[in-house]
Amino acid sequence: MRHTFASILIATGHNLKYIQNQMGHSKTEITLNLYGHLLKETLTDAAQKTEKTVFNCPASVPSEKKGVSGNA
Repeated sequence: MRHTFASILIATGHNLKYIQNQMGHSKTEITLNLYGHLLKETLTDAAQKTEKTVFNCPASVPSEKKGVSGNA
Protein backbone atom coordinates (compact mmCIF):
# COMPACT_ATOMS: atom_id res chain seq x y z
CA MET A 1 0.00 0.00 0.00
CA ARG A 2 2.81 2.45 0.85
CA HIS A 3 4.58 1.81 -2.43
CA THR A 4 1.34 2.29 -4.36
CA PHE A 5 0.63 5.53 -2.51
CA ALA A 6 4.14 6.84 -3.21
CA SER A 7 3.77 5.79 -6.86
CA ILE A 8 0.54 7.74 -7.17
CA LEU A 9 2.10 10.84 -5.60
CA ILE A 10 5.05 10.66 -7.99
CA ALA A 11 2.86 10.01 -11.04
CA THR A 12 0.64 12.98 -10.25
CA GLY A 13 3.63 15.30 -10.04
CA HIS A 14 3.98 16.04 -6.33
CA ASN A 15 7.37 17.36 -5.30
CA LEU A 16 9.87 15.21 -3.46
CA LYS A 17 9.64 17.11 -0.19
CA TYR A 18 5.86 16.59 -0.07
CA ILE A 19 6.26 12.88 -0.79
CA GLN A 20 8.93 12.63 1.91
CA ASN A 21 6.55 14.15 4.45
CA GLN A 22 3.63 11.97 3.39
CA MET A 23 5.73 8.83 3.68
CA GLY A 24 7.13 9.87 7.06
CA HIS A 25 10.78 9.76 6.00
CA SER A 26 13.28 11.81 7.99
CA LYS A 27 15.36 12.61 4.88
CA THR A 28 14.64 13.00 1.17
CA GLU A 29 17.51 10.57 0.54
CA ILE A 30 15.40 7.80 2.07
CA THR A 31 12.52 8.65 -0.24
CA LEU A 32 14.83 8.71 -3.26
CA ASN A 33 16.46 5.41 -2.32
CA LEU A 34 13.08 3.70 -2.02
CA TYR A 35 11.14 5.34 -4.86
CA GLY A 36 13.76 6.92 -7.11
CA HIS A 37 13.27 4.28 -9.77
CA LEU A 38 9.73 5.61 -10.27
CA LEU A 39 11.00 9.10 -11.10
CA LYS A 40 12.60 8.16 -14.42
CA GLU A 41 9.35 8.40 -16.41
CA THR A 42 8.32 11.56 -14.58
CA LEU A 43 11.68 13.20 -15.28
CA THR A 44 11.52 12.18 -18.93
CA ASP A 45 8.07 13.77 -19.24
CA ALA A 46 9.31 16.95 -17.56
CA ALA A 47 12.31 17.13 -19.88
CA GLN A 48 10.08 16.74 -22.94
CA LYS A 49 7.72 19.49 -21.74
CA THR A 50 10.67 21.82 -21.12
CA GLU A 51 12.16 21.08 -24.51
CA LYS A 52 8.83 21.73 -26.21
CA THR A 53 8.42 25.03 -24.38
CA VAL A 54 11.93 26.23 -25.12
CA PHE A 55 12.33 25.10 -28.72
CA ASN A 56 8.76 25.33 -30.05
CA CYS A 57 7.99 28.75 -28.64
CA PRO A 58 6.08 30.90 -31.17
CA ALA A 59 8.05 33.77 -32.71
CA SER A 60 5.29 36.23 -31.77
CA VAL A 61 5.90 35.92 -28.02
CA PRO A 62 8.89 38.33 -27.84
CA SER A 63 7.12 40.97 -29.96
CA GLU A 64 4.02 40.73 -27.75
CA LYS A 65 6.20 41.40 -24.71
CA LYS A 66 7.64 44.51 -26.40
CA GLY A 67 4.15 45.88 -27.03
CA VAL A 68 3.16 45.33 -23.42
CA SER A 69 6.21 47.15 -22.06
CA GLY A 70 5.24 50.37 -23.82
CA ASN A 71 8.06 50.47 -26.38
CA ALA A 72 5.67 51.12 -29.28
